[in-house]
Amino acid sequence: MFKVSVGKPQFGRPRVILEGRLEGPEVEELERFWACFVFKQVEVDLSGVTFIDADGERLLSAMSLDGAQLIAGGLVNKLLVEAIEQKRAVAKPSSDPGQNVSTKEGE
Repeated sequence: MFKVSVGKPQFGRPRVILEGRLEGPEVEELERFWACFVFKQVEVDLSGVTFIDADGERLLSAMSLDGAQLIAGGLVNKLLVEAIEQKRAVAKPSSDPGQNVSTKEGE
């Protein structure tokens, strides 16, 4: 099961919360959601995501390029977010290399 919800803004940005497995039809669902989301400067909380397939990784990378800040929880998601951030830095150089990456403390 996959769930997308919008939480209260944290630090001035709306928060999109993802939970479950991001694969197959769920990637398409998130892609449709993202296409309708006008304000792309959001935090995307991945701490509830348990699996991300290659299509999900590509979508998260595109979301990051659009301006989303990916927030990871757990080692695997942190590594994935770091890899996406490295790709984003190559595709879209920024004066602040850590601009779109955040991790939850204590993990």
